[in-house]
Amino acid sequence: MIGNNKVLPESEEEDGLSSIVKYRILVIDDEEIMRSMLNDVLCDEGYDVDVASNGFEGINKIKSKHFDLIITDIIMPELDGMEVLKKAKEISPQSDVLVMTGYASVETAVKSMRLGAADYIVKPFNIDQIQIVISRTIEKRNLQKKADEGEFYKELSQIDGLTEVYNHRFSTSCLRLKLTDQKDTTVRFQFLCSI
Repeated sequence: MIGNNKVLPESEEEDGLSSIVKYRILVIDDEEIMRSMLNDVLCDEGYDVDVASNGFEGINKIKSKHFDLIITDIIMPELDGMEVLKKAKEISPQSDVLVMTGYASVETAVKSMRLGAADYIVKPFNIDQIQIVISRTIEKRNLQKKADEGEFYKELSQIDGLTEVYNHRFSTSCLRLKLTDQKDTTVRFQFLCSI
């Protein structure tokens, strides 16, 4: 976190490098004013923003590019936001989706969350509110990525036979064996490490 509470990619927070990966956000709304306002605010925050004026256009953009975050209105002609949410999760399950509506109800909130929405925003909202929701969503995404990477490396370190790289635990047990039992240790150590 820096300055205005914006969550930045880890590389920028830690070392300030200029080769920063920008978060890609797609805004889907049939209201030009809302699209334009969100585009301006998010671009000012440093995000890479694309916009779509309807659900079909939004789905086509999701098919052609990866977006870290998709923000969609629920009430739109032809293809509504709930259908966009379903299709977005089918096409790009790793993308987070925020749904927004001017006609809030408990039913639509519950339905959108069950379909995989990261959050539900009620219009009208102020700029600070949308910035907080987006920052929180991206922060959660960063934490999940770190947790997944940790699990991956943990699992990788246990796959000695497959990678033929000995993990710390196995190497340590080999060294303990060598140090505690000097008789015939060399033969056993070579046998154990060749498994």
